[in-house]
Amino acid sequence: MMNNRLKSLGFLDENENHRPTVVSVISGKGGVGKSVLAFNLAAVMAYGGLKSLIIDCDWNFGDQHVLTNVIPELTLADIVRNENLTYEATIHVKENLHLIASPASDRSGVEFSRNRLARLLEEIRGWFGEYHFIILDTPSGNLDIIRPTSLVSDLNLIVINPELTSIADGYGLFKFLMKSKNEIPACIFINRVDCETDYEYVYQKFTLLAGRFLGRVPLDGGYLLDDRHIVDSVAKQKPVVEISSDSPAVRQLNRLCKILTSLGPTADRRKELKNISSINSKTALAEIRK
Repeated sequence: MMNNRLKSLGFLDENENHRPTVVSVISGKGGVGKSVLAFNLAAVMAYGGLKSLIIDCDWNFGDQHVLTNVIPELTLADIVRNENLTYEATIHVKENLHLIASPASDRSGVEFSRNRLARLLEEIRGWFGEYHFIILDTPSGNLDIIRPTSLVSDLNLIVINPELTSIADGYGLFKFLMKSKNEIPACIFINRVDCETDYEYVYQKFTLLAGRFLGRVPLDGGYLLDDRHIVDSVAKQKPVVEISSDSPAVRQLNRLCKILTSLGPTADRRKELKNISSINSKTALAEIRK
């Protein structure tokens, strides 16, 4: 019954399996709406019947517990300290939507260790195999956390907005992933655009710049308009899909969900995603030469 519902929404195909797809939501610059996007992306997935888990990896300033309106008893720090607490630290937010909160929500004082976090992240598919999606919300510009989260992911979603500084920082983050020999596909998502034309302009310029100097371009993840419903959802600590299920923001989030579900974590699909990225790179380079 559930799989039939998901297929009717366009989220699953006939070969769907339950190995979780892991998506890192990352940015080079703070204030671009990364955490709000991560929360609402997971909520739209959950609303459509996809079991989703948000792990707030922003060790010092995470705020997913604020967005989801929960008070955590245990956090990511407790799991790092004692892996046996993994399930106890997983908070039920809504149907199909769960959260592991940032250590910023408690006063445990557990020191951050990149190596311990990296080892923990390597095990998440084994621990959370019942989920369709695991969304890793990361701290902006913190490469000590972005590096291990990006390496365990099936897709790295780089969030930028149309501001010049945000575009520059997003490009720098994409360059960092390429220089790190990170073979995981990356996708650009442009937040808070005024219109579709602005989104197309920013993505094309970003693509041409990356193609010229890096020889590889990010995939197109889409965009979100500067939508008042998102502001309302943050103020009410509810996902935007509950504020207005037919808003432009929800339509675009559903589009992103379909992109992610159509390019899931199986070996064949990851290969397909890499091939698409390669094709995009060649197309961009051909356009530059013209």
